[in-house]
Amino acid sequence: MEKVPMTSGSHEVLEAELKKRKNTDRLSIIAAIA
Repeated sequence: MEKVPMTSGSHEVLEAELKKRKNTDRLSIIAAIA
């Protein structure tokens, strides 16, 4: 997953993505944007 700049709208998009994915995928997403 490509890095996403943390703008005001990206947090909402990120939350939606996290809810759609499994916990194992969530960790990799967080690592990708950290």
